[in-house]
Amino acid sequence: MFVRFAISTDAGIEVWSYSEESSKYTLQDPQLISGFMVAIQNFSEAVIQSAIQEIRFSDLIIYVRTYRTFGLYLFLKEKIQTEEVERYFDLIAKETFQLLKDQDKGYFPESEMFEKLILPILSPLTRKNQEFQLSQSMKKPVIRIALLGLSRAGKTSMIQLFFKKESKDRLHTIKPTIGVVQHIDFEEFLKENILILDFGGQELYRRQYLKDMTYWGKTSTLIYVVDIQDPVSFLPALDYLDKLWSLVRNENESNVNLSIFLHKYDPEKRIELNKNIQIVLKHFKDYLKIATFFLTSVNDQSSNIALLQTIYFSLPDVMLQKLLNDELLDYFEQVILPQFTILPTLGTSQEDFTNMLPSIQQGVRILGTGYAILLQKSWLNYLKGDWNAKPLKLTSKSFIMNRRSQSIELTVQDWKNEGIPSELTDVLLTGFLEGILKTFHIESPKIINKEERHTTWEIRF
Repeated sequence: MFVRFAISTDAGIEVWSYSEESSKYTLQDPQLISGFMVAIQNFSEAVIQSAIQEIRFSDLIIYVRTYRTFGLYLFLKEKIQTEEVERYFDLIAKETFQLLKDQDKGYFPESEMFEKLILPILSPLTRKNQEFQLSQSMKKPVIRIALLGLSRAGKTSMIQLFFKKESKDRLHTIKPTIGVVQHIDFEEFLKENILILDFGGQELYRRQYLKDMTYWGKTSTLIYVVDIQDPVSFLPALDYLDKLWSLVRNENESNVNLSIFLHKYDPEKRIELNKNIQIVLKHFKDYLKIATFFLTSVNDQSSNIALLQTIYFSLPDVMLQKLLNDELLDYFEQVILPQFTILPTLGTSQEDFTNMLPSIQQGVRILGTGYAILLQKSWLNYLKGDWNAKPLKLTSKSFIMNRRSQSIELTVQDWKNEGIPSELTDVLLTGFLEGILKTFHIESPKIINKEERHTTWEIRF
């Protein structure tokens, strides 16, 4: 089944490859093959504005994925499911971005480094008579969540209730966390692994965490839990968070999501706890624009919903891909375009029309924000099993989507054939995306390329 795997630079120079020792397929000139792959990709993108993802030569299937600075090529003798292919490439790409991060300086790692990081991912493919499902060894966590707070804030109870489906009656028997406990879980809807690091809140452990930088690298999300029933703990909790947040930001190149759970907001005590909310928000005022705040309790669904929402929005590339693939363009054609198509036909001069575009973008941004809020509710219902897919109705267009290490690039054809100026659809889509991304604390998209009737946006995380 498995024949060969190769990594090449964007110039077509092969930097590493692996093939089965017993394979009859040997390459006399690997660089020629890599160069050919780059050339055929460039031809495809120039002619049909789409990258080739699969090529068949004789009895071989070559799966191809190109990224900004390198290409990945997987040679197989039989087809495998698309979702399996994507998972292999996603895992390998994450490692390759790190391995080739200094290639512009002329530095390439030794072959042993590639073997150490890439071969474990490829290993299920190299075994004979293997069903092509990812083994447990491949389920490397791509989202790393640190759960922190003072002792007895209720962190472990939330995790036990959410992931372990522990009954509420037994939560009071949970003992304080000693050190750091790892919970590795797999969400089928997200199709991503989740590593939860549950940090004990005793002062002895807190001092240790603040001294050891190895805890904080590659953190996707920090969930900080505050016991809303204990006002005496608010200032110590704030002091601990200040120190943690400084460490986490310093140890991570990409943005880290911060969620603050005001926990133990139990239904039967909410009236008396409202004054505590005012106090804690006054103390944590510097985080109001940085973090997402949740009122949570294990006595209702609020802690589960907060965890669902935090986990989901910690995967912006997965979230956006689902959103864009499922319904965004369909909604855009049915709802947004009809509201603005009349503008070019009102006898407005080109100069006046151009001057109107910034105001139009601002208006559509508001529509995008409202649409995103509706989608959040739909996604939460989906995760809870209470959601049915909406039927898509009319759009014949689609996004060409390329996932990068810290971004997504989206290319879409304009509606010029439908009588709508391309500058109008560019502004409408930009504003609509801005409104959606704002609700997820993602920066506004930027147009990075425009060729004839196609526009490409970049969304960075």
